[in-house]
Amino acid sequence: MTRSSDALSQSLHLSLGLLGVIVYVTFQAVPLYALQYVSRHVDVADTLKNAHLITQAHRHAEWFYFPGQMKMQLKTMRQVEPSNQSKPYIQHQIDQIYRKYIISSALYDL
Repeated sequence: MTRSSDALSQSLHLSLGLLGVIVYVTFQAVPLYALQYVSRHVDVADTLKNAHLITQAHRHAEWFYFPGQMKMQLKTMRQVEPSNQSKPYIQHQIDQIYRKYIISSALYDL
């Protein structure tokens, strides 16, 4: 099979020879953390007045305003230690099934 000389065929040509060989890579990482999520109704005037403090105190903040209302929905997330988080109920169930059936059956197959 030969390559044509039209523009599309020439644009599909790729050469990686100039990239060289990657022998060393450095990743910058942050320590493991969890996010605590809080959702609450807040007063519109107070929230607008303190918006800069809210954004400084939390990693993430979302405001939901419903026209004609004096309250708004504020959703915030802040960093917490992973050990301070408890597993959700469904994750406990999955872990139990994994330990009870998958690991047990793997051991009996030996």
